[in-house]
Amino acid sequence: MLEIVEEAATAGELLGGRYRLVRRIGEGGMGVVWEATEVGTDRVVAVKMLHARRAEDPLAQERFLREARAVMDITHPNVIRVEAVLETDAGSPFLVMELLKGESLRALLSRRGSLATTEIARLLGPVVDAVIAAHERGIVHRDLKPENVFLTPSGDVKVLDFGIAKRFRDDEGDVRSRSLTSTGAIVGTPHYMAPEQVFDDSIDGRADIWALGVVLYECASGVRPTDGAGFGQVLKRITTDTLVPLAESRPGVPRPYAEMVDRMLSRAREERPTLSELRAMLDIQKKAPEALTLSERTPDVAVVSTESTGDGVARTTHADLRPASRSRPLARYATALGAVLVLAVGAGVVIPKLRAKTSKPASAPFDILGGHTVERINEATELGARAIKAFERRDGAACVADLDAHDKLDTREDFVSTSAASPYATTRAYCLMLAGKCAEGRALSQRWGDRLTTATGTNVNMGLDGMVATYCEGDDLAPRDALLVAGRRLEEAAGGLRTATGPECVGWFDTVKKLVPLVSPNGVDDFMVTNIPLGIENRAAACLARAGDCAMARRIYVAESAPKRAPETPKAAYDEGVEMYLAGIFYPTPCRGK
Repeated sequence: MLEIVEEAATAGELLGGRYRLVRRIGEGGMGVVWEATEVGTDRVVAVKMLHARRAEDPLAQERFLREARAVMDITHPNVIRVEAVLETDAGSPFLVMELLKGESLRALLSRRGSLATTEIARLLGPVVDAVIAAHERGIVHRDLKPENVFLTPSGDVKVLDFGIAKRFRDDEGDVRSRSLTSTGAIVGTPHYMAPEQVFDDSIDGRADIWALGVVLYECASGVRPTDGAGFGQVLKRITTDTLVPLAESRPGVPRPYAEMVDRMLSRAREERPTLSELRAMLDIQKKAPEALTLSERTPDVAVVSTESTGDGVARTTHADLRPASRSRPLARYATALGAVLVLAVGAGVVIPKLRAKTSKPASAPFDILGGHTVERINEATELGARAIKAFERRDGAACVADLDAHDKLDTREDFVSTSAASPYATTRAYCLMLAGKCAEGRALSQRWGDRLTTATGTNVNMGLDGMVATYCEGDDLAPRDALLVAGRRLEEAAGGLRTATGPECVGWFDTVKKLVPLVSPNGVDDFMVTNIPLGIENRAAACLARAGDCAMARRIYVAESAPKRAPETPKAAYDEGVEMYLAGIFYPTPCRGK
């Protein structure tokens, strides 16, 4: 029998008295996404609402609101931004989100089949950063797949759809596994589910690591390791079958990349790598793609020893061959091996398979480790990894201190963190921002972005203002940076992503009002600056409402919105609209009903 499904919304409809629907742009199993414009500002946003057939389903509503709570609890530039959660006149919730233009990773793979590992590292690195941010908040995504990775023309990467996200840890670090599914229910997209997800076992962040492993495998080879003829065959592949190693599926893939993916697809959760290890591998892959590809030709890891000679040149004394061990941290040998091969490629040298206890080379020697011992390089690498962990917990001062110590050990020009060529450059830049040195951090990030932009033809620095707004701390900020920070903090507090007091809300609001006339946009595409004043009264009121200062929230909203009232709008209609909008802002706050 043909089921007739009534459409819940139509073009031109006004939601929440504020957002007018323009056109439907996406649809999934739970809901539909519309392009909409904000009345009064003409700002374009995305609106996500439940399908009509699910709008009155309490379980569907709870899952829908879970997505909003999860996304609004994660402050990260690579997670899609939810601006507000409101209700339709019928009482069904809808989300107001940033409108993204571009395509999904799935669309890119459909066109290209597979991608070079350098491109994968560039695209998936931000995804790993987003997942790290989610895990820090105790949230596991549970549905990571190419369809939920969105790529914009400007080079931004966004992780979408936290609709089945689950908290595995609360803010105090306690494990919790509350689920909206019945026992035995399978939640997620089958091909990307971890074994423990199939069995409905206790899920934690390692389920996302498995899913990312499937994505990395698929991006490199064009096939999924879990593909099967039907649903049952897919589950069998995930839970019992031996998965084809990536190096067999795509010969020639860089060994560190292939080994990392194979570890991510370990059925034993404790054997999977950490996200920090994965991020470090992707950074190295971006740094020296040709060198890492050459390592596929050498099946053993060469541990090189050097000695200093009287003429000041460090020469190779011997190289011990050791079988690559999965239990040995990737970072301890990848940097040294990559450095050897980078120099070899740059010099046009073809390196044969190294022999144990080789004698000094007969040809002119070259300094393969910049005069450093392998032990010193390993120690520096450990400091770099520790700095990344400090950054993940937003401890800028500790991160910068670790990188300073790293740079004293590894003084090679392309590895010191102050160099734009260093794989640690962006980490140092963001840690400087967190440590209150915003101008210094911005300058380093700009140099790094300029270098990558020249190499790739993509303007990497398009997202720099977003990084400044997210990470800059302290009061000693240039006007533009101070505007970006105040605008972002007000936005985060309005959305419930940041706890704020009433005076803090007013302070950010006043900063924005003061600086907007003084900061000129950098061209017509400078959306970060041009968008901050748009709807500022909405964010200020929402921030104050969450802080419990209801009277000030109402006062600021009315004072700021009244001059924007269209002349043809009757005052009574305007007043009714104000009350309706404030009711929506106040609904999830202590000001509800006031």
